[in-house]
Amino acid sequence: MRNGNCVEYNVYSLGKYTRDISGGELLIPHRVNDDGTFHSFDLSHFYDSEEENGRNKRSTKSTLRFVLLFHGRRHLLVLEPYHEFISRSLSIERRSIADPTSSFRDRVNFVKPNEQKCYYRGAIEKMSNSRAIVSLCDGVVGYINIDDDTYFIEPLLKDTPHINGKYVHVIYGKNIGTNRKNRNSLTNDCFLKDGWEKSWYNQFFRVQSKAAVGTSKLDKREINERNFKTHSLFYSIKIAIIVDRTFLNFHTNINHEQYLLTIMSMVSNLYHESSIGNRIDIIVERIVYLEVEENEPNLHISRNAEKTLESFSGWVKKLNPTDPQNPSHFNVAVLVTRRDICAEGNNCDILGLAYVAAACDPDKAACISEDSGLLLGVVIAHEIGHTLGCAHDSENISGCPSQDSDDSFFVMSPIVSINTIRWSLCSRKFITSFFESGLGECLRNDPNNLPKKYKYPKLLPGAIYDANFQCQMDYANSTFCDLQEEDCENLWCNVGKNTCKTKSPPADGTKCAEGKWCLRKKCVKVNSNKQAVNGGWGTWGPYGSCSHKCGGGIQLAERECNNPAPKNGGKYCTGERKKYNVCNAQVSE
Repeated sequence: MRNGNCVEYNVYSLGKYTRDISGGELLIPHRVNDDGTFHSFDLSHFYDSEEENGRNKRSTKSTLRFVLLFHGRRHLLVLEPYHEFISRSLSIERRSIADPTSSFRDRVNFVKPNEQKCYYRGAIEKMSNSRAIVSLCDGVVGYINIDDDTYFIEPLLKDTPHINGKYVHVIYGKNIGTNRKNRNSLTNDCFLKDGWEKSWYNQFFRVQSKAAVGTSKLDKREINERNFKTHSLFYSIKIAIIVDRTFLNFHTNINHEQYLLTIMSMVSNLYHESSIGNRIDIIVERIVYLEVEENEPNLHISRNAEKTLESFSGWVKKLNPTDPQNPSHFNVAVLVTRRDICAEGNNCDILGLAYVAAACDPDKAACISEDSGLLLGVVIAHEIGHTLGCAHDSENISGCPSQDSDDSFFVMSPIVSINTIRWSLCSRKFITSFFESGLGECLRNDPNNLPKKYKYPKLLPGAIYDANFQCQMDYANSTFCDLQEEDCENLWCNVGKNTCKTKSPPADGTKCAEGKWCLRKKCVKVNSNKQAVNGGWGTWGPYGSCSHKCGGGIQLAERECNNPAPKNGGKYCTGERKKYNVCNAQVSE
């Protein structure tokens, strides 16, 4: 490798978590100080989650900066702690005693979760359309979105930090991928004859029936009102992660807790993508390691995906406390396996399986995800999406294409791809309908009862580092060339001999005129926009036509969360989304 830490192309690599990576680039990340000077090759960094919960502002301790050299360019990764997806009551248990006659106390060993967290989120400096979710537990592990491209990064298999701290990583993107198996992910609506429509019908009938016979806390009137949900509400999905022996046997030299939570941080980030159209948090409540899975009563895990899901959903129902206030209660269970799972007809090109629209059905609130490395985050997000009522993004299934106009894949595409960025309009409608029809009532939560969120001020990077500093980062000993006022397309730097060069736009927040700064390559008034924008409700649309000409009907009016629309991780609107008006109340003659 050139200069000891530059990138080189590699034909074939083995990642620490993802095997058989073809292509990609090797790199040695390093940490820099706030002023951009070299800090060290020591990448691992931990923080106390309780201490961070009480922190009111960004500090040197909170913000970290790393340099990643790939695609022939220096990328400055700016990170902040991120652990809101981890429950404060997270429990971890190992089931390891081989004797099936031993007591529960002897068979189950509860492990205290690591209080020191190492999970971060952030962005690439000078790239407004970027975001990153990584862990720093052992090197840099996670994914980075830059514009419409996604890259996964992880250490090389069997490589360890050298004496000087240098740690070789591999970074790979949408045009690289892996060779392990075809990346088609088919869930039960793809190969079961009933399809997603039948699943929706069954779940809606289940909820209606429970209310009708009085076994639910909701009476008939409430269930009817619930069918016409008019508000966008806050939902959180409490997750239990169960891993089988094949997973544990494969990952023998890693910290399982750190790997799984790194994956779930990626899942959480996808559910905070504004295209989902709803405010949803993913909360990891439990992690269970099945070291001797054959001793678990009525649990049979095999390569047969359908039979395994049926067995797993029944087993996990008994594992889950029925009282939702119990700290160990969860909504959806995810089985993670290294088995090459297959659907009926020996179709082994699948990576997951789930019951559709079953997130609040205690008999079916479960899914299976095949571990294939960092792509596991996309697979789990996809399978949980099925439990929220989503069908696949396919023209002949949901009516939506699998890919967006920029060629990135939607989360619910039947093709599971590294380059998965957002949710389709169909998925948004499925999930909204799932909540509005009352199928997601068990996911209703008060945000105040969840772990405290970070509330750092969103100061733009260019407001911290002026144009001169940015030039010095691009060209050593250079200064800013003020060639044209309000130029936010190019950062011109004087490199000597009256020569100005540019290699990038100025960072967002860079002063471009008096009282103005650059934002997404445009010179705008200071504070005319923020790095994170929470959504706001737009005006009500007009009432539609009356459902009946006489005898009483209803009219519907709607409004969108577009004033403004949430951006850059901002929160989606909560509150009234639809309203109804009684019309044509006169009696028919």
